[in-house]
Amino acid sequence: MKAGLNLVFDYEDKQLSLSINEAGLKLPDSAQAPIVLFSGNFNYDLSALELEQVLPKLNSAITNWQQDLDIYTEVVGKLQQEREPKNSKKRELAVA
Repeated sequence: MKAGLNLVFDYEDKQLSLSINEAGLKLPDSAQAPIVLFSGNFNYDLSALELEQVLPKLNSAITNWQQDLDIYTEVVGKLQQEREPKNSKKRELAVA
């Protein structure tokens, strides 16, 4: 059994669905390293819009992808900071 956590963050015009799961990274020497996998997506509710408003809203969501990426990066960063004890040393995995 693998552990997982699903979170939802509400924003003014969208919702971030974030999944955090344990996983394994297969290394070149056939070993496997344990990792934490973060994945997320933004949901925009278009159901309340008039038909002529849907295309501009989709265009806006696509154009502003960088803002969504910044939000995702900030949320994941904060979650990682909260998880780490203050005096712990980070263990980094170098992948070539």
